[in-house]
This record gives sequence, C-alpha cells and structure tokens, in this order.
Amino acid sequence: LAAGFDKNAMALDFLSQIGFGAVEVGTVTPKPQIGNDKKRILRLQQDKALINWMGFPSHGSEIVKKRLEKFRSHKNSNQSCVGVNIGKNKETPNSKAIDDYVLLYKGFLELSDYITINISSPNTPGLRELQNPVFLNELFMELKKLSGDNKLSKLCVKLSPDLKKKDLESQLNVFKEFEVGAVIGTNTTIDHSYDKGGLSGTPLFKKSLSFLEKVTEQLKESETMIIGCGGISSQSEIQKLQTLGINHFQIYTSFVYQGPAIINKLLS
Repeated sequence: LAAGFDKNAMALDFLSQIGFGAVEVGTVTPKPQIGNDKKRILRLQQDKALINWMGFPSHGSEIVKKRLEKFRSHKNSNQSCVGVNIGKNKETPNSKAIDDYVLLYKGFLELSDYITINISSPNTPGLRELQNPVFLNELFMELKKLSGDNKLSKLCVKLSPDLKKKDLESQLNVFKEFEVGAVIGTNTTIDHSYDKGGLSGTPLFKKSLSFLEKVTEQLKESETMIIGCGGISSQSEIQKLQTLGINHFQIYTSFVYQGPAIINKLLS
C-alpha cells in the first residue's frame, strides 16, 4: 500500500492483515499541520482517478511514533513490513529542509522496515525543488551518519513523473553513488487539465511506465531496487512493469476504488 492512504498510522492493525506485502504510512511531518484548505480531494469516477491537493496533513512525528510503537508491541506485528513516508513541514524553508528529514529519519529508523523521502508531492510549495543532486548529496551524507552500517539500504526516494530526463539522470547518479535502497516511481502528476493538485489512478499509468523505462535503463547495473507505483489497477499493468524487471509494486487509488479484493486480483 502506497503512502497517502494511512497518513497517521491509524489503520495499521487492519491494513497489515488483509494481504499487503508492505504498508507505507505517511507522509509524516515533524510537527503537526492541517494541510491545505478543504475541499482537497476529488474523485474522477469515470477515469478511476483521484485529484488531491492535500498538502501533507499530519498529526506530527511524535504521535505517529507512539502509534508505531504500540503496533510493534503486538504479538505478530514484527511479521509485518511497515514503511514510513516522511516530508518537511510546509513552514520549513527549503534551506532548512535537511533538518526536517534528518529528524524524521532518525526518529523512525528503528520503528520501520524502510523510510521513504517524499520530495515529489506537488502540493507543498517549493517541495519539488528539492529534487536536485546538490540537495540529495547533502541529505544522503547526513543520513549515512545515522545508519548503523553507514549504508542507505533502508532508504527509498519517491520521484515525480514530471521530472525532465536530464534532471532524472542526475538524481539517479546520486542514488547509485550512495547505494540508496529503492526508488519509487511515481508520485502524482500535475500534467493534466482536470483541476489543481496531483493526479493519480488509471490516467497516470502511461506516464509512470514511460518514466520507469528510463529509471530501469539507468539503474540496470545498480543494487537499487525499483518499486512501481502510479495507476496500477490490473494484472496487465503488473505484467508491463515486470517486463522491465520490476517486481515490487504499490497501489493507492485502485485500492480506494476496488477495496481489499484488488490485492488477490493483482496477485492471481
């Protein structure tokens, strides 16, 4: 399950028992924030799509950490793979963004199986500007200091499908240099004519697939895992990603429309 569905780790007991291989909570911000003004999510039922301009509504890292601690205290919870998606607070300037990510990474490192850096949401002003090699190089240097083995194998980075090819290539070079655990492709797109915000669901798949073709080509000699995300709703999309060598997938919008039954549908 991709991030965005269980933003504040309130449904882990349920979500971890219905067939997902992993559940990613968040996006979690250091301090609580209410997100953007409502109405901030729109269903496009005819397209099996969503538009959202949520803006990281979050109960804050301290509350989410307590929920994860409680979940981990359960008898069988350690058998569940849980990721935490992290993002900077809206009020944090980009010049101080590293401080937010370092704080969150440190706080969730022991409670999660992996941590995803969200620098690709279109709904926090200026956030996507952090998708650049200078910022990533500085951030990864700081995060390595916090990793016990001095590696970033538990780190994932979720990228925007709207990245230009040369910008994507420069970032992937940094991922290879630091041996980042995984790339998640992709977040929502602003390349649409529906409304403001990010588009997810069926219309996103074609663009996400094209993006992932570029990612798999550049990372083919790398240890970095690639996780397919964006418009996956049937076995046909899974098979197209598998032809690229991608064997890990996340869903969100199709889960909203089809419910838990989609898990067995995609696995069958």
